[in-house]
Amino acid sequence: MVQALEWPSLFQQRNAHVQRKPRTSTCRGGDALSIAGVHIQTYSTSHDVVNPVGYRFDAQGDSIGFATDTGELSKHAIDTLKDCRILALESNHDVTMLRQGDYPRFLQERILSVKGHLSNDQAADAARALVTDRTEQLIAMHISQDNNRPSLTVKSYASSLDATLDNELGSTATRVEGLHKLTIRPAGQYRPMTIQ
Repeated sequence: MVQALEWPSLFQQRNAHVQRKPRTSTCRGGDALSIAGVHIQTYSTSHDVVNPVGYRFDAQGDSIGFATDTGELSKHAIDTLKDCRILALESNHDVTMLRQGDYPRFLQERILSVKGHLSNDQAADAARALVTDRTEQLIAMHISQDNNRPSLTVKSYASSLDATLDNELGSTATRVEGLHKLTIRPAGQYRPMTIQ
């Protein structure tokens, strides 16, 4: 569930000095809304919280898909996310690292469940259905610091999508097919990143 803020622009222009609470609108997975020229499509994710949602943002012919905090991607999620220019997709854990790590068994089971998080392999499988000739950036998101490594996410995606690692560390990968170029990289752990 998402609460979207709506500030009446006339009020802002005439009364910029007045503090006032914004109106809110509630939407659930599957709803669509537009804010400031951006069309937002939502879809339900599969996570152990109340009404979790993922997003696709479309504006001026461009699109960004965002999927995190989900143990699986439904057909509706795949249909919503497919063909985005920028796709940010959860690659939470490496199953072997999770199983051999320090997390207690109940937490491992939660993470591995359909209400948990996507593994590198699950995300890489999903990417095959989501990435099209329009997709230019694939960004691994929500990477566990304890049960994953950014390079493992990139390597999983690269293997699944027939991309070439850009260096031996596996910090990025690229796939070039004709005029189409796909760049694969992990999100920054402690710093913002620029996406063009």
